[in-house]
Amino acid sequence: IDLKGAVISQGDLNKAYKFLSEKHNIGNKSILHVIPFQFSIDGNKGVKNPIGMLGDKLGVEISIISVDTNTLINLENVVKHCDLEIDDIVYTPYALGISLLSEEEKELGVALIDMGATLSSISIFYNGSILYSKIIPIGGNMVTNDIARIFSLSLSNAERIKIINGQLIEELENSLSVIEVDVIGEENESIEITRKDLISVIKPRINEIINSVNDRILDSSYNNIIANRVVLTGGVSQMDGLLDFTSKIVDKKARIAKAKVITGLPENMRNPSFSAISSLLNYSITNKND
Repeated sequence: IDLKGAVISQGDLNKAYKFLSEKHNIGNKSILHVIPFQFSIDGNKGVKNPIGMLGDKLGVEISIISVDTNTLINLENVVKHCDLEIDDIVYTPYALGISLLSEEEKELGVALIDMGATLSSISIFYNGSILYSKIIPIGGNMVTNDIARIFSLSLSNAERIKIINGQLIEELENSLSVIEVDVIGEENESIEITRKDLISVIKPRINEIINSVNDRILDSSYNNIIANRVVLTGGVSQMDGLLDFTSKIVDKKARIAKAKVITGLPENMRNPSFSAISSLLNYSITNKND
């Protein structure tokens, strides 16, 4: 953008965002977010906030988050049929990063992995901005289905066992401890499952999920900018042993993220299972305050 020596204003930034958005050919997709990565003034890169600075030419690198237009329209129609109004549409992994990651993590480089019931997302942040994001159709329900199928349990019982007893570390002192649970379709009949057998069902599926996530990170070409740190959230992230298990596969340190404290919400809403909804709420509150 030509500045002709003028002081850079927010209007100049908006003009740059609009120009790049229109230049970006996205076909049948709608833009949700235009996020600046870094600015340059007269060819000098690395400027974080150029407002108030002087220059002849303003350059900007941005990340664009877009979504299939038909999918977006269908979602909007579903909400409207429920007699609700849409205030804003936000990409959940982006909101998760804003809410769950520290400023240092986003600046130095980090991968955020949200492991949900049916979907998992991988987002890479660097220099304070989101650079890459991918959603894959795998999640904790696959583990639940495996437990239900192999041990002939109802899905509700399989889910309960996964949440209460699921783990990835085979401890000698409790590997033969027994879990008693009702069999599907049989009244007053139960079976006993050893913790060792339960782990033998859970571990291969978790291994598949984490390796799929790691493959996406490696394919992104941004693996080298991640500063030895991945952050996990979502219901599956609470499974005992998952941090060490993930660290070994991705070859990086891992931590579990909890949502920020939001006034008026109960403490259990900070549980990683509620990270998505809490982060969207936090995004809404922050944007209104801004």
